[in-house]
Amino acid sequence: MWTGAISIWTRVLGFVSAAVITRILNPDDFGLLSISMAVIAIASSLTSTGFSSAIIQKQYGAEKLLDAAWTMEILRGLILFCFVFLLAPFVSDFYNDERLLLILRILSLSFIINSFQNIAIVLFRKELDIRKEFLFTAIPDFLYLISIVSLAFMLRNVWALVIATVLISFFRTIISFIIHPYRPKIDFNYSKIRELFSFGKWILLEGIVAVTRNQGISLFVGKFFNVTALGNYNRGETFSKTIFHELSQTLWKVGYPTYSKLSNDKEKFKKFFLIGIKTITIIGFPMGFGLFFVSPMLVTNILTEKWLVIIPLMQLFSINAILGFIQTPIGISFQALGKPSIGSKLSLWNFIIFILILYPLILNMNLNGVVIASIIANLIVFPIGWIKISKILNIGFLEFFSAIIPQLIFSIIMLICLFIFEKYFYSMNSLFDLILSIILGISIYLLTILISEKLRLTTFKDLLKNYIS
Repeated sequence: MWTGAISIWTRVLGFVSAAVITRILNPDDFGLLSISMAVIAIASSLTSTGFSSAIIQKQYGAEKLLDAAWTMEILRGLILFCFVFLLAPFVSDFYNDERLLLILRILSLSFIINSFQNIAIVLFRKELDIRKEFLFTAIPDFLYLISIVSLAFMLRNVWALVIATVLISFFRTIISFIIHPYRPKIDFNYSKIRELFSFGKWILLEGIVAVTRNQGISLFVGKFFNVTALGNYNRGETFSKTIFHELSQTLWKVGYPTYSKLSNDKEKFKKFFLIGIKTITIIGFPMGFGLFFVSPMLVTNILTEKWLVIIPLMQLFSINAILGFIQTPIGISFQALGKPSIGSKLSLWNFIIFILILYPLILNMNLNGVVIASIIANLIVFPIGWIKISKILNIGFLEFFSAIIPQLIFSIIMLICLFIFEKYFYSMNSLFDLILSIILGISIYLLTILISEKLRLTTFKDLLKNYIS
């Protein structure tokens, strides 16, 4: 419940702030921020320690590693600040935009600010104290909403985004010490650092691959097309992929510490794995198909017509998210079972395939080709992960797919009904129609579940009982 509250709170605030600033600012502003944040994210991933994941996965004595982890984070933050500060002129010259120089140097301050964040916050996730994690997330997000909306109205340019990004780092660091009593100290204990890194190295590799792919796309789009195209890509991603990402992160917050505690009991692990995959798909699948349908209305009525170009991008991101929902519990399981190398290798192969097919697709499909390349790469690699986790947990083929097929069928039925309703009964265009289509979609989806339960074709009641018990 608390994790769901975090997700809803984050998405509502995120959607409100994104909608407001998207109406005020221009594609160029978001393009500049995307390039800058891509550089920041890639630099961060190249030095990601994975220590937080290691602390959560460790069954005993994790608290003894906190000081060493915090010390390494501070050292990492100082190095990254210097690196990006010095790199900024080269990035500015590469994109032939002098604004990037100061933007990157200001954003690099967030490395130092974030590095001092209280490392003990990770114990909230480890101990499933989600109530406190909600407070740690909710307060900075609310302050960020106030900051970015106020700055957008006052400045009306990219600096509203830059200043708000640095401010949220400051908010989170201050609140991390208010909300947790632990006070970390400098500790350069080599044996502790080595113990953390033995697990974290695979998290590092997977993080490098993921961020290089995701943020590398932003850098590529900004250079191959232009900053305006990148701004459109960024907004298409924000109003689709980012929404779905929050659902996946919710499962990570609960699933990873829970799965880690069950890593020595394969039967219970298998049970909770199937519960996890049913849970995320029963919510995620209708969200993905639903956004595919309402994207034109959402863009026209909320973001204004200057953003019409992002509609196909949002729809493609929705399709890609549907595949991602199936993969999320699998990625969590590899890490919780102490096998992060599997997920890292699969991510690397996914990235290689994506690179190989990217260029020919963008030549034929322009900006949409970037997302289509990602969909194809996922379709090729994701089944390998499904097969591997099935073998590890001894899950049969039918058992695995019976956990996701009903939700997929019901979501497709919902989508077909919405298209039929729009074509033959009522043309949906206005803001009222957007709300109506959401209510109608939810109603159709829930009705199909109720009919299925009545006919005993599915057992969603058992899933609900698991949560209640």
